[in-house]
Amino acid sequence: VTNATAISFFNLSVSGEVLAATASQFHPPGSRLADIQTLQPGRAYSIALSACNLAGCSAPASLSSVVTAPRQVGNVRITGLSTTGTVTVAWDAPSPPLDYLYYLRYRRMTIVGVSEFVLFEGRIIFPDPSLYTVSFSTWVAESLAGGAGKYTNATLSGLTLNEAYQLELVAQVNGIRGGSVQYLVRPSDQPSNPALATFTVSDDAHSGVLRDSLTIQFAAPTGQVVTHYRMTWCEKLACSDSCLACASTQSREVTFLEGNSLPSGKGTNFHTFTSLTVYKEIIFELETRNLNAQGYSTAMRMATDVVPLPIPVHQPGRVQSLRVTSASRSEVIIKWSPPPGADPAFFTGMSYQISYAPYNRTTGVVTGAFTTPTAEATATATIAFSTNPTGELFAFDVQARNKNALSFGVAQRVIGGPRLPCDPSASPPRPCLVRNLRAASYEGGPGAAVSIIMLWDLPLEGVSDTTDHFYYKVETVEGGTAYPVTLTDLAPETPFQEITETNGVPLAINNAYTVRVTA
Repeated sequence: VTNATAISFFNLSVSGEVLAATASQFHPPGSRLADIQTLQPGRAYSIALSACNLAGCSAPASLSSVVTAPRQVGNVRITGLSTTGTVTVAWDAPSPPLDYLYYLRYRRMTIVGVSEFVLFEGRIIFPDPSLYTVSFSTWVAESLAGGAGKYTNATLSGLTLNEAYQLELVAQVNGIRGGSVQYLVRPSDQPSNPALATFTVSDDAHSGVLRDSLTIQFAAPTGQVVTHYRMTWCEKLACSDSCLACASTQSREVTFLEGNSLPSGKGTNFHTFTSLTVYKEIIFELETRNLNAQGYSTAMRMATDVVPLPIPVHQPGRVQSLRVTSASRSEVIIKWSPPPGADPAFFTGMSYQISYAPYNRTTGVVTGAFTTPTAEATATATIAFSTNPTGELFAFDVQARNKNALSFGVAQRVIGGPRLPCDPSASPPRPCLVRNLRAASYEGGPGAAVSIIMLWDLPLEGVSDTTDHFYYKVETVEGGTAYPVTLTDLAPETPFQEITETNGVPLAINNAYTVRVTA
């Protein structure tokens, strides 16, 4: 600038194809730098600069033509791989839509320091970058002719299967290039299905079976690249195991990282399916794919003999009819009936957990810690006591479980314990004779059912040892005293019994009967 003292300001004007009119900027006389921020990417502009004072403005010192750089391409992705090492790359054109040229080049990439790495969506996701270094071969360049539009793609040939490559893509317009985008890729064969044994219902820790959901697990086939899984499921209709027999199916596609037990995606995948119908068997099928153009593998159906079966079930409630059936000096035998259930699937795999602890008859509370023997699979259990705690009482809790992952249900309790036998020949003898056996009342008459209410008192052994626990057998005959041995189960422990028949024959009015009660 000459004679700068005569300049009042500078007039900077910008014109271009996307400007409705010439834009002007005014700058103080000491200015030597202008920042123009209203331009758009990939466009050509003309810039003129004049010096002005009160007498007017000079002619533009010069006219400059500039082209702004285009934006980066977006959404770069691999849309197909082939077994011959051909890679199809797709991307979205930068905005605004112009007549772009695209330059795509690639080079081989080597990972040093680790034996395995995982690529996903164009980047290394495993292991941690601090554990490895990367080296590259020289670039192999290809110039691609593009055009206006939102989407385009290109194909690279001659890559080696299972080798990693770095791709670089850049857009150019009006001779100016934008910023480059880099993407990592590893051409791979189409994957096969996982091992059938890995495709199953999950364990309790992963809530495998609940009343309205199932969690399914599977693992990628060894040594193969899987990026996506597709799972299809449906309620099985009434037909053989060899048919699909579904009124309708649902599908879900997930990446190998979703639900995986390891951040590398190399562990077991767990996926939960909700809003299922209780007691309805579900058929599951699984497919795998990566970016190989052959797409998904052939669907693999879950085996029909998996344990547990893919059937949502309710958690069991309390067991029924829990009772002590016999006891000795060192063991107690208890029996029960299964919890009520509405479907055969409810009872599949039913097992029971028995726990016991000392019990105080006076206070009615457990007085020690619970001991849990091995769980039983049947509705009976024998609890052996190595210390022979004869005369002590115990609380026995029984809980049931099936294939529901919530495990054992609410406990049912019965009181009992090891006992000395009622034996008149023992030393000292324990005859356990009931006392004051009596008929308390009669009911019925001609044309009506007849019954006798019998009462008795505890044996003397029960008086001297208030912790003892008696059961009674009640036998009845008409007339004489010859008792057929037909009643093997003991009556309730309460010293009370209503008699309505003898040896299967109803009692009759005005007949004489003999009753025997044995403790």
